[in-house]
Amino acid sequence: MKVGGVERSLVTLLRTMNHDEYDVTLLLLEDLGDYVTQIPPQVKVIYYDTKEWFGPFKELLRTAFETKKFTALKFRIIYKLGRIFTKHLYAILPRLMKIQRDYDIVIAYRPGFCADFGAYAFRGDKKVVWWHHGEINVPVEKLAEYEHDWHHFNQVIAPTEGVKDLLMVAIPLYEDQITVIPNRVDVDDIRRQAEEDVPTFTTDDDTIRVVTVSRLSSEKELTGVVVVAKDLTFNGMKLEWLVVGDGPERERLQTWIDFLGLKDVVKLVGAQANPYPFIRKADILFHPSPVESQGLVIHEALALNKMVIAAASIGSRSIQHKDLRIYKNAAINSAFIFEGLNLQDLRKRRDREYEDYVMEDHLVEYIY
Repeated sequence: MKVGGVERSLVTLLRTMNHDEYDVTLLLLEDLGDYVTQIPPQVKVIYYDTKEWFGPFKELLRTAFETKKFTALKFRIIYKLGRIFTKHLYAILPRLMKIQRDYDIVIAYRPGFCADFGAYAFRGDKKVVWWHHGEINVPVEKLAEYEHDWHHFNQVIAPTEGVKDLLMVAIPLYEDQITVIPNRVDVDDIRRQAEEDVPTFTTDDDTIRVVTVSRLSSEKELTGVVVVAKDLTFNGMKLEWLVVGDGPERERLQTWIDFLGLKDVVKLVGAQANPYPFIRKADILFHPSPVESQGLVIHEALALNKMVIAAASIGSRSIQHKDLRIYKNAAINSAFIFEGLNLQDLRKRRDREYEDYVMEDHLVEYIY
C-alpha cells in the first residue's frame, strides 16, 4: 500500500463499499505503506512481506537454517516449481501461510503475482482481475501467460472503454469477459483532505503555482515538467512548480533541474500520503504521463476546481470537462498549452466555492 494511484483507488473502494453487506479480507504481499492507516477497520488485513522470499537462493537457504524458520524457503520452492511445471501448485500456499483458501469472491487488484494468487491459490464462486494500466508494454510470452491465467477469472475489469479496447486487441478475450468499472472518485473525502494544513507553496501572489502528482518513473515522462518550466521561465513567466511523488527517476530528474538552473522553480517534495493540499493550493495541475488508464489525479484536481493540462492518454481522452486541456507534445507546444491562462483568473479560481463535480459534463478541449 505504497503511495500511488492504484493503491489510492483501492483505499477509496474499501472506504466507500457497504461493509454490512461484505466481509472483506485484504492480503498484502509487499509493503504495508503509507495508505494502510486509511484502510477501514472493518477490513481484515493479512500481511506477508514477500521480499524475504526472493533474492539469492543460497542466502535464503542459509537464513532458513540459521533462524529455523522455513516458511520463506518453502514458498520459494513452491513458487519456482509452479513457474516450471504448473501454477496449480500454488494451491498449497494458503495452507503454508495459514490463511483461509475459500471465498465467495476473489479479487486480484493487479496482474502478475497478485493474479497468480487469485487464479490458482484461492477458490471462489467468482473471480475478478483488475487491469489499471494505460498501456501494454510486456513481451509476447507474458501476454500469452496472461491469456492463459485470466481464463481462470470470470471477469477482467478495465477502468475505461479505451483500456477495454486495448485489452481486446492485445489479449484474445471474449468481449463479455471485460467489464468497464471506473475507479471511484470520492469528491467529499478529497475536499476534506485538501483542507489539511501542510507546507506547500512558498511564493507570493504574482507567481503561477503548478503542481504535478505522479510516480517518478520513465513511462510517466516527467522530463516534460522540466522542459515546459524552462521554456516558460525563459519567456518571462514566474513559476513555482511542485512535483509530488517518488520513484526511480528522482535522481535523474533532480540532475536535469539543477543543470537547467531550475532549482528555485521546480521542487521535488517526495511522496505524500495526502497530496490534496498541494493540489488545492496550486493554480494548475500539469500531468505529463501519456500512459494513464483513467487519469485519477486529473479527476481529483477537477473536483478541486483546478485547471488541468494533461498529456494525451487513454485516461485523459476519456474525461470531458471544460477545465481540461490535452496536449500531444509538451516540448513543442509548451507556450501554446499555457496560452490564455491569466494569473488574475487563476487567483479567483483558487478562492471560489467548489462546484458540483460531475464527470463528462462538458466537451473536452484538445490542444495539439
